[in-house]
Amino acid sequence: DSQHSAGRRILPIAAGFVLVGGFVYGGYLWHYSRTHVSTDDAYVAAHVGPISARIPGTVIAVLVDDNQDVKAGDTLVRLDPRDFEVALAQARAAADAAKGDLENARVNVPLTDETTLNLVRQAEAALEAARDASQVATHDLEERQGQLKAKRAAEAAAAAAVRLTEADLERARLDRERFRELVDAKMIAQQDFDHADASFKGAQAALDVARQKVGQAMEEVAQAEATVKSQTATLAQSRRRREEAEAALASARSQRQQVRVRQAQVAAAQGKVAQALARLRPAELPLEYST
Repeated sequence: DSQHSAGRRILPIAAGFVLVGGFVYGGYLWHYSRTHVSTDDAYVAAHVGPISARIPGTVIAVLVDDNQDVKAGDTLVRLDPRDFEVALAQARAAADAAKGDLENARVNVPLTDETTLNLVRQAEAALEAARDASQVATHDLEERQGQLKAKRAAEAAAAAAVRLTEADLERARLDRERFRELVDAKMIAQQDFDHADASFKGAQAALDVARQKVGQAMEEVAQAEATVKSQTATLAQSRRRREEAEAALASARSQRQQVRVRQAQVAAAQGKVAQALARLRPAELPLEYST
């Protein structure tokens, strides 16, 4: 009887649990039916966000699965970056080359300035020396020409002296002949004839000396003429050197324009660097976009 009584007490308790469980499960089904729809032929109406790469490329890795929750910043897909890496390397190399050209151009400016300035200074010094040499040569030529003029005057004087001495000799000869006739005729003393004969011989000696002086004067004139000719050639050479120095100075001064050319090359190189750097960023972006 006691066992029969216990069984009757358990049944209502069990029935209560079943009833409560039924209510709970029914409430769950009711709530589930309000938030979920189950069908064999259905579609979802929702906001769709299309995802695509900003650049074309070959996919080498997909890092998410279908219907996987993701957060902003998560990596979804990786594209093959090799072509973009090559393009970026080329852009960086071009930028480095442009920077190198710019540096070379900047170095050339002071180098060209110093070199051309030295050329101008050397040309100026050479021109000054050539002008001095030309002035000296001109002065020497004038001096040689003065000496030649004096030598010619001396030659003319010596020639005139020869003519006078020849006249004196002729007079002395005539006097001696006349005194010879007189002494032969016993009209004068022998002493008078001897005096006339000595005068004749003295005139002969004087003529020989005068002729020697003429010859010496002619030699001196010839030497002076040769000196003038040589000095004239020296002056002409110094003038040519002065003209060459003037041309060299003009050329050196024109080469100073190379400084402006080098400065323009610096500006052009700066522009190329700016262009190369501007192309660098577009080459970096595709590599960033490949992730």
